Amino acid sequence: MVSILFFEINAFCLILLLWVLYVMLADADKQLMNILYLKVLFLTMFMIVCDVLCFALNGRQGTVIFYLFNVVAAFRYLISGYLCMYWFLFIGSMIRMMKGERNADYSFFEKSLISFPAFVLAVTACLSPCMKILFYIEPVTNVYDYGDYIFFYRFITYGYFTLSCLKVLIYLLKKDKGYKKVRNMTFYACFILPTIGGIVSFYFPGAPFIWVGLSVVLVFVFFDMQVANISLDGLTKVNNRRMFNTYLSSCINEIRSTKNLYLIMLDINKFKQINDEYGHQEGDNALVIVAEALKKTCFNKDCFVSRYGGDEFAVLCWA
Repeated sequence: MVSILFFEINAFCLILLLWVLYVMLADADKQLMNILYLKVLFLTMFMIVCDVLCFALNGRQGTVIFYLFNVVAAFRYLISGYLCMYWFLFIGSMIRMMKGERNADYSFFEKSLISFPAFVLAVTACLSPCMKILFYIEPVTNVYDYGDYIFFYRFITYGYFTLSCLKVLIYLLKKDKGYKKVRNMTFYACFILPTIGGIVSFYFPGAPFIWVGLSVVLVFVFFDMQVANISLDGLTKVNNRRMFNTYLSSCINEIRSTKNLYLIMLDINKFKQINDEYGHQEGDNALVIVAEALKKTCFNKDCFVSRYGGDEFAVLCWA
């Protein structure tokens, strides 16, 4: 019964992620967030497949099974570090983008520092079949067992996830208490589900909780991206006119005895001159720069920033 449940849970997660992958590959652009998301998605699917294969091969006798089991187990540990690393990078990029920072990429030094633990874990995974570092397969019975330094694997993978959760927690604590969108629920899922999955997996090793939890989070993020395509302006990545109208309607029906609602309308001076002299590409850059300045200014405040149309922006503030 346990075996059937294990296979059913992992099969459901794999099918769900395959569907998300199909949709993402059909219309995803080459933004850093989407690239990191696809890497996490691919590696999570590989982890699920490796978990299922390890579960199926464990205890089955045969020389071919022994070598295959070692290869699959080593590959599982190898990709787990990079999966956790890309998840950490993805969370960081998503938060930096939400804060209005234009350059959501990492420097070469930052990438090297962040990827070093994953690289060391990959090396130890390749050496484990011979040196019993992370795991050990009994040659006769083909029974899987943890290696002498399994704590090293847990320290690196749980370290990536813990730092990611701390990033999300700090962001949520600093986030304004105003208008709540689907994206807020995504951040809560990014904090709660990996935390629960990590705790349960720590006390019940081998249980498929952490990768199942990550699969659910990836679905949350996927729907968040789809909502963003509808609610955000494609160029400036602030709320569009449709979301402005929706939020304004909700504000009119909302009563706050201690605060007043202010509407700020602004546009870019001599915007037509920028387009005429430097081209529409520079005009678009000007719109993006203004939008980023507004997001940074309004971050941690009870404000709603949107592009009203053309070079016009609207800000709704409770104060």
